[in-house]
Amino acid sequence: MRDSTKRPNTARRADSTRASRGGITLIEMMVVIIIISILATIAIQHITELKEHAYIAAMQSDLRNLETAEEAYFVEYNTYTPTMALDWYTPTTGDQYSITAASVTGWSAVVTSTHAAGLGVTSCHMASGSAETTATEWPGAPYCP
Repeated sequence: MRDSTKRPNTARRADSTRASRGGITLIEMMVVIIIISILATIAIQHITELKEHAYIAAMQSDLRNLETAEEAYFVEYNTYTPTMALDWYTPTTGDQYSITAASVTGWSAVVTSTHAAGLGVTSCHMASGSAETTATEWPGAPYCP
């Protein structure tokens, strides 16, 4: 004869095994979401800093290119120009420049990035010769305050 008590024990073991194999708890899910949120916040902050550095590098590059164009203009016409023709100089897309002073003895200019709105630095300037007004140790270097 069969023992009827064994069947219920086997059924109980199967039920307890299924219960222990259950999914994750709500607390575990919340901890994972919190960790992912913290990592996302750190990544976004880092990306914002990288974007700002890239915009500053683009503005500095534009000023160096403008300096090359001004010097080339000076070699040809023996003076610096307050208005640079597009075939002599074109800034990076999203950057705008203005030559604030230009004469026989020097020039100065400002480059502003339209993409850098909301970031710390939105413009850089540079001056050369008698127009030297940048707050930097090296005359003729781009300065981004």
